[in-house]
Amino acid sequence: MKNLLKTTLILFLTFTLFNCSSDDSDDTPTVTIVETWNEIAIVTASNYDINNDGEATNNMFAETGCISDATLIFKSDGTGELRIGNSFGVYHEGGSFASECIVYDEVIILELTWTQSGNTRTYTDEFNTYEGVVIDGSELQMFFENGFPIFVDELLDTVESFDSYTSIFSLQ
Repeated sequence: MKNLLKTTLILFLTFTLFNCSSDDSDDTPTVTIVETWNEIAIVTASNYDINNDGEATNNMFAETGCISDATLIFKSDGTGELRIGNSFGVYHEGGSFASECIVYDEVIILELTWTQSGNTRTYTDEFNTYEGVVIDGSELQMFFENGFPIFVDELLDTVESFDSYTSIFSLQ
C-alpha cells in the first residue's frame, strides 16, 4: 500500500512538473476592430435645390455631388476613430444655393470612446458626445439638431443658418 501511494505521488508530481510552464505572455487583451461604418448619406430636415435642377431634396450627397468620405471605426476596448477624407460646404448666395467640395490633404482622424446600450451607440470625440441608433444591425443613424451649417458664401467662413440633419452609416 505504501508503494502504491508513493508511486501515485511520484507520477502526480512528475506530471505536474512537466505540464507547468512559465507564462511570459502579456496579459493585455488584444484590441481588435469590432466594426467599421462608412457614411452613405446626409439627410437634412429641409429640402434644398443646391444642384439647380429644379427639384429640391434633403439628400445632400445627391444635391451637392460631393461625398463626405467619413468612416467610423469602433474597437473592442471601447475606443475608436472618426476618419474624414473629404467633406463639403453649402452656401446661399444671390438667392440660390451652391456647394463647395472640400478634399483634405490628409485624412482627419478624431480619436473617440464609445459605449452601447441596447441599439443606442454613443461616442465621444474631442468636441462632443453623439448618439446614434443602430437599425437592423447594418445601419447607424446619427441625428444632429441644428448641426448642418448653411454658409453665406463660397469662403465657408460665415454661417447664415443651421439645419438639423441625420448622418447615415452602413456597416462594412
